[in-house]
Amino acid sequence: MNQKANTMTPPIVAVVGLGYVGLPLAVEFGKKFETIGFDLSESKIAHYKNADFVIIATPADYDTETNYFNTKSVEAAIRDVMAINPNEVMILTPNFCERGAHGRHH
Repeated sequence: MNQKANTMTPPIVAVVGLGYVGLPLAVEFGKKFETIGFDLSESKIAHYKNADFVIIATPADYDTETNYFNTKSVEAAIRDVMAINPNEVMILTPNFCERGAHGRHH
């Protein structure tokens, strides 16, 4: 059900962050629903306004020196969505990994 229109129309999905997690999510959701995928983009405001829910799939790298996750990109995406539509449904799928581990082969 499309929450914004209270109809039985399929939802519109927005995926923020088209990396190794967000891109496959956008592709899979796109098989069933209208899906908008974007990374750092000037047009994100229009996409947020049109989406029924937003999936945030941005990096949250683990810093072994500070022993903390860097969640700045996740927090920024949440702030952007909240500023545009504070009632938006958000699904968080941050990419947690050790800093520099993206290119490693184990």
